[in-house]
Amino acid sequence: MSTYNKLSLSQAQTATKALTSETFKLNASSVIYLFEIDISDILIDKQIIFSKDDDNEDERVLRFHNSINFLEQGQSIYFRGKRFHPAPFKMDGFEATMQGSIPKPRMGIAVHEAGVKPLSIFKSKLRELDDLVGAKLTRYKTFAKFIDFENFKEGEVPQGFTPGVNAEFPREIYYIERKSNENRFVMEFELSSKLDVEGVRLPRRIILASRCPWSYRGEGCCYEYPSRFTDLHDGVSYPDNFEAKAVATQAGHKISNMIKIGENQFVDRGEWEPEPNPPYTTGSQVFVTKDLIKYYFVARNLVPNGVKPPNDAHWIADECSKDIPGCKLRFLQQGTNLPLRFGGFPSAERQRGV
Repeated sequence: MSTYNKLSLSQAQTATKALTSETFKLNASSVIYLFEIDISDILIDKQIIFSKDDDNEDERVLRFHNSINFLEQGQSIYFRGKRFHPAPFKMDGFEATMQGSIPKPRMGIAVHEAGVKPLSIFKSKLRELDDLVGAKLTRYKTFAKFIDFENFKEGEVPQGFTPGVNAEFPREIYYIERKSNENRFVMEFELSSKLDVEGVRLPRRIILASRCPWSYRGEGCCYEYPSRFTDLHDGVSYPDNFEAKAVATQAGHKISNMIKIGENQFVDRGEWEPEPNPPYTTGSQVFVTKDLIKYYFVARNLVPNGVKPPNDAHWIADECSKDIPGCKLRFLQQGTNLPLRFGGFPSAERQRGV
């Protein structure tokens, strides 16, 4: 393990004294913010890794900064023995108030293919990792004069800098609550504080008030045809005539409205085939299977042979908005009144104004 992870008593006293002294100077050094996203718990839950150790740290921890002075040179920042990569992102909403409300920051990251390579890889893995819901984000705050010796070429330390002191302000820890937006260029996330009830972790679960962690049509969610239940749906019972049709997009837009036909006019064509007979036309509903979960798509027009979903030009993906309205669209349809399989904890929402 790195010797930077734990300070001795004398090192801690030196760091505290240096930080306090710099804080009250009239011409203090510039403040630098460093960020770390740790997805260890998600990877362990999905059995991608089985422990947290130094050998797999690069797989499970992403460190980055957006300091302008360093970004002009495309330079990483080394602090306490860790490398923080320059990355185009924006963070806001950290401000605390005297009214008792807990800050809920927002994070936006530019992830275009031509941009920072680690972030492009990061984007490609999002769907496999449930949009990083529950991932731990740590914000480090220190003065520029305290960053490591490795930041200075040939050991030329600027005047007044004291590298290696390891002085930093108390770390701020947040958890990714949900992905709020995504397009070709940017991903945006909402965070919750570890002090918030919603950020509390129970064994293998994250308490989130307004966000469902279940995999849509997977274990926990159970939105699926009774005749197509797998081992993931053990013990679930629905009426035999219940049809779990494709309903809406991730944004909550009803597919039937988008293609201007009624849901009862969707034609269930089963699993996607490269050369269907007859061809897939508007309203044809198909699915593709991955890891025992069926992902459904509805044709928006006449689909050429061999065009497999996902393909936005010809297919509309049936995806859940991961909130209660999205749950109601599915389980309260067709005259049924089934219990919602919402995996969040609505009662965990703080009561405002009380």
